[in-house]
Amino acid sequence: MWSFYTLSFISSNLSLHFITVVQTEASSWTIQVPSSVKGLPGSCVVIPCTFNYPDPDKVVTKFTGIWTDATSHVIYHPVESKIMQQYRSRTELLGDVTQRNCSLKIDPLQQTDQGPFYFRIEIADYNNFSFKENRVSISMTERGPKLAFSTVEGQTEVASCSVFPSCPTSPPVFNWSHSGEQIQSPQFDDGQWKVTANLTFRPTYADHNKPLLCTVTYKGGRKQEAAKVLKVKRKKLILHGVMCFYCVYNLVKKCFFVVLRKEMDYDDIHIPGYHDNDHVYGNMEVCEIFFIHSLFPYITEES
Repeated sequence: MWSFYTLSFISSNLSLHFITVVQTEASSWTIQVPSSVKGLPGSCVVIPCTFNYPDPDKVVTKFTGIWTDATSHVIYHPVESKIMQQYRSRTELLGDVTQRNCSLKIDPLQQTDQGPFYFRIEIADYNNFSFKENRVSISMTERGPKLAFSTVEGQTEVASCSVFPSCPTSPPVFNWSHSGEQIQSPQFDDGQWKVTANLTFRPTYADHNKPLLCTVTYKGGRKQEAAKVLKVKRKKLILHGVMCFYCVYNLVKKCFFVVLRKEMDYDDIHIPGYHDNDHVYGNMEVCEIFFIHSLFPYITEES
């Protein structure tokens, strides 16, 4: 017979779950743990763990979950006096061992907490077992957040800032240097928790060449930053209008109408006005322009 057990980590703004399938009438001692997890020193780390045991053919109610290092020194025990001094008040079981949940939390994580560690279960009036062949190591990581986005002036853009927190029970806090709508979402990616914060904003050309900063604060106060310079693609402006050229040729005043369509940048906005003594040279003729006037000028943005 199979049963489903849900391992949950819940905080004020984030709820993480994963489901483990175990056989309730097991014929051997089994455990599900990763061979290694990554942790950020100063923050906390969680080792996810579920186990199973052979059917005792009787009711058993007293379970004692223990974690030890490779030399059998105790790093977690429900009786604190049995724990190594350097791990006291820093380790706890997140789950209920009577429900086969042996997940361990170390908080705060120290550089020396690299393991390997293994789990031992003691079931009163039945049997004890140490999962020495299923050890877990902790690798220290300083990997910071990753920032990705693209920007076009006037368009709504989404910037994504992602981290791999080692402590899902205490999710990191994201802060952005730019205002906008923020959404935070967790997921399980390649054996690790991944948390992504999305910032939805509308850049303007005033943001061009300015850094967009994502600051991540972990439990314990540790901070990491990711920055990327905003490169805002500016839309072109299209100047439309009708130009009227007044000139004198052979003592005859003439007016020439020209339809105008010109691309320009915002910084180059200039609607032609009045000019004197400009010259237009033809094949054999010279027309002295003494007046230029713009009729019905208007500006649109490039689509």
